[in-house]
Amino acid sequence: MVGDVTYTYLSDGTRLSARKANGAGVITRGSFSYAIDASGTIRLESVGHSEGRIYVGNSGELKDCWNISDHLGNVRSVINPDGMIGSLWLEQSDYLPFGMRINELSDQLGDAQRWHLAGKEYQKFGSSDLGLVDFGARYYSPMYCRWTSIDPMAKSFSSISPFSYCNNNPISNIDKNGLRSIPLKDKFKEWIIKIDSWFGLRDTKEKDASKNHKGLDFNYSGGGDTDLGAPVLAAHEGIVSVHESTDGAAGRYVTITAPDESVKTKYFHLSSTKVKEGDYVGESQEIGTMGGSANGSENGRTSHLHYEIHTKTDGKWTPINPSKDGNNTIESLIDPQLMIDESSKLYYGGKLPAAYIISSPYQIKYTIFL
Repeated sequence: MVGDVTYTYLSDGTRLSARKANGAGVITRGSFSYAIDASGTIRLESVGHSEGRIYVGNSGELKDCWNISDHLGNVRSVINPDGMIGSLWLEQSDYLPFGMRINELSDQLGDAQRWHLAGKEYQKFGSSDLGLVDFGARYYSPMYCRWTSIDPMAKSFSSISPFSYCNNNPISNIDKNGLRSIPLKDKFKEWIIKIDSWFGLRDTKEKDASKNHKGLDFNYSGGGDTDLGAPVLAAHEGIVSVHESTDGAAGRYVTITAPDESVKTKYFHLSSTKVKEGDYVGESQEIGTMGGSANGSENGRTSHLHYEIHTKTDGKWTPINPSKDGNNTIESLIDPQLMIDESSKLYYGGKLPAAYIISSPYQIKYTIFL
């Protein structure tokens, strides 16, 4: 229970319902949202689609509303394209940097329109305003600029506060579901992660090194082969392909292709693999260990991870810069998980035979089998 609202969840994090002490609230089934009143009467409230939502009025009339969003996915306006002048703009919003909604104008949809910051659902049900946004894996407070529970991936990113939002850079970064996605842990032994070589044209003067680099090279601050064996993590979920041979410039490598084939990533020069051909992996799952395999040898390169992101252009896979805007910083990395269509994901979207009930303000979850 949070405030006077009790939540129930499937074991994969999919919310089933949010109900007040009197029984009124919201029931969620996929993209369908149902309102339930204190007497137990249920009616369809809205249905989400890729560009907005279809809202159902009290008399059963439908409003097909479209969202106008900014580069961070924040819903800035909700419009009804079929509306007459004056009813076209149903809602307009501005936001402070960490997501507090301000300058709320033309709020004609009322409590039925709860999707604002990053397109996520604000937790307000009638008179119960919790001040939280549901990102899926955890809840975020725009007022306090912090998550209300620890990052599930906190062990992999020990140098970053597990409560900070978007690495404290909400102008450039987004956090789709409350999880982080970097192909390595931020620390290995006593050394910290760094990007060592950039995307595009370069001349390293090293033998057999590419002149047109198709990815980024990562290693740790210890230098040399001190990072040999560091865990390599999947940047997104998808289907695995494994090249176990050390032959060729790439050496031993793993490729992960998203279920909707919108993106794939490659991880070169591995010293070992932790997955096998055809496996389906989740975001941040360990898939191998860092190494220097190349040209038929385990030591063909100094230990590092060469990491690539590919997207399809005219039906052909094309490498793109994994660093947003070419900044070559950890904070600017593109998260491939965000490129995958929500309906195709197996993680944070599947149906499992268990539910969670949140029983404290800290979102401690206890499993209850149905």
